[in-house]
Amino acid sequence: MVDTFWIGLAVTGLGMAILHWFPWPRKLHRLVAYALGTGSVLLGQFLWLGWCDTFLLLAAFPLAAGIVTCLGWWYDKYANLARRVESHERD
Repeated sequence: MVDTFWIGLAVTGLGMAILHWFPWPRKLHRLVAYALGTGSVLLGQFLWLGWCDTFLLLAAFPLAAGIVTCLGWWYDKYANLARRVESHERD
């Protein structure tokens, strides 16, 4: 179990290093960058714990955070659009 912990930790660190310094052809959308970073952390945890109840319970937290983040971005996008349309109609 201890070996898998260190392997998972190394994979997570390597994944984050690659994601931060990889020469992407263009800047990633923030939600895509968040998802890739979170995926790197979850991959390390999965390599450590395997497919078990503990991993599934740990994975539920970033999943909930990701859903709320996506909903927040969606709400902001459409609220800003509605304000622009309303402002344009007043002019």
